[in-house]
Amino acid sequence: MLDSKKMSPYNLLYLILLVDRDIPKLRSALHDLAYFCHSYIPKIDDMDFEPHYRGPYSAQLSVMLVEMISCSFIDENTRPGPAHQRYHYLLSDAGKRLALAAKARHERECGQIVHVVGTCNSMTGLHPDRLSQAAKVHYISKEHNTGSVDEILEHAPEYGWQMEKTDVAAGIDLVKTLEDMAQTGRPASVPAH
Repeated sequence: MLDSKKMSPYNLLYLILLVDRDIPKLRSALHDLAYFCHSYIPKIDDMDFEPHYRGPYSAQLSVMLVEMISCSFIDENTRPGPAHQRYHYLLSDAGKRLALAAKARHERECGQIVHVVGTCNSMTGLHPDRLSQAAKVHYISKEHNTGSVDEILEHAPEYGWQMEKTDVAAGIDLVKTLEDMAQTGRPASVPAH
């Protein structure tokens, strides 16, 4: 059940897409960004994330994306990828209006979302593999209460994840940066239009 004092997952997606709104976001990146925002911003309604081959995955988020596309709030485009089509998302004009309304209602959380997305972008370039590895690191570290590279590598196969030491170390760096943001509450700003 949604808590009226918290931001809905729909608004979370609108606001993630509002950040650098002219840059399409990959489906896997949206999942990872929503996962990190949900993990570090307490005023977002609960969402379930389960281990998936690409990292923490929310079936709820996938259903919401389909609904938002079918209502023409989000535009979906495909581009050829190395092994399969890659799905990219942008806000439609109607989606931008909804995102700006969500921004006005959730100003503080919007600033936190901007910071999470900006931090992920600056540290991973929103590259799907690097972002996915960092999300896996976070998931394992929370499930097993560890920040050790070796322990994370030890637990990764339990989720069917193959990880390299360098990926884990980079993931730990991102997680620590996001944890610092969550503790200091440093919000950033979003363009008005």
